[in-house]
Amino acid sequence: MTSINVIITHTDERHDLEKCLKSIKEVGDGLILIDYINSIKAHQFCRSHEIKYLKNEASLINSSLGELNNKGTVEYIFLIGSNEYLSGILKNNLTKHKNNLKSDVYRFIIRKNYYGRWMKHSGLYPNWESRLFKKKKVNWTGDTIKLKPRSRISVTYETFTGEIYSMIYSSIYNHIYQINIATETEAERLLVLGSKTGTLKIVFKPLAHFIELFFIKLGFLDGFYGLVNAVISAYSHFLVQVKLKYLRRMKGF
Repeated sequence: MTSINVIITHTDERHDLEKCLKSIKEVGDGLILIDYINSIKAHQFCRSHEIKYLKNEASLINSSLGELNNKGTVEYIFLIGSNEYLSGILKNNLTKHKNNLKSDVYRFIIRKNYYGRWMKHSGLYPNWESRLFKKKKVNWTGDTIKLKPRSRISVTYETFTGEIYSMIYSSIYNHIYQINIATETEAERLLVLGSKTGTLKIVFKPLAHFIELFFIKLGFLDGFYGLVNAVISAYSHFLVQVKLKYLRRMKGF
């Protein structure tokens, strides 16, 4: 017998938790929501739907997963974002083949929605991600679930038929807002690591990224939104380098 414990990672008040839960509740034997933003709304949602609510604390998460142990079962962890939901095909396949899972890790296609449009190119599709893990093969690191084999034997991988739908940015404005936050975090991380930057990186790294997304990864086939995504993504690389340069000057490096 196999049990699947579902972890929902919640990162934005605007995400449709009802839609996410509806797609996953028949698959999961245990449901945990990890709240990255201390949302009162998410906490209330968990209470009304009998979902275990946790803040992003590794010790609490490991303890809660331990409580879900069932003797005689093979346990898996399924990781899904609060902005995501399962396709009908994937939901049916997981339910149907749940007790026949053999591999340590299963990979799924993530179909991303930018600005209300399902992107088909731009390096965004098909995008494969590992989301279903045999519990004994993973370790919680505090901000994400990572593979951690308990022996030198490599973990076994397999793909699963069906897609996870991911609502990335609700609008162009939302995309710009989010990358401004993300680039600050990335610049600070690079500063701590001692990374350096200069004019060549500031100019050519964004340009190279734009060329990769728009031409090499066929972003032009996604039309106007492919162009917008490529430009904003390239701009995010520009911002990281500029903010890193600014932080280094502020610290007197």
